[in-house]
Amino acid sequence: VMALYSDAKKSLVVEETLDAIAAINTMVEAGVTQEPNVAFVNFALAPGQDMFQVTPPGHPNCRGDRIMATQVMHKLFEHGVLGRALALPTGDKVTECLNVASCGDIVDKACCQAAAICRLDPDGACVEYGAGAGAL
Repeated sequence: VMALYSDAKKSLVVEETLDAIAAINTMVEAGVTQEPNVAFVNFALAPGQDMFQVTPPGHPNCRGDRIMATQVMHKLFEHGVLGRALALPTGDKVTECLNVASCGDIVDKACCQAAAICRLDPDGACVEYGAGAGAL
């Protein structure tokens, strides 16, 4: 079960509703994780970065989708469904990496893979991951 994602205003996260959405996700997680063979996938989208499509409004863009897919893969790995997963940061580094503003400053591959606006290129360098195509 996927967490409810944050509200959007144009392409950005509405920070004023993050606490309410976190409370909803906590209640849903508490309920669904009591069921057998059910996992709850929680994730955060980076405030201050383009995370949502403008058309149609309110849906995550490529960056938001990548964050969600990364967390799904990580949860499936934790539950033994996948044998391998991406290296991801832990602890305080999770939020720090998610919200990084400059990909070129990242030297840790795990941090790059968790950053909202970054990806690893074929040579292993951390480079910007675009927000996707704009409205037509």
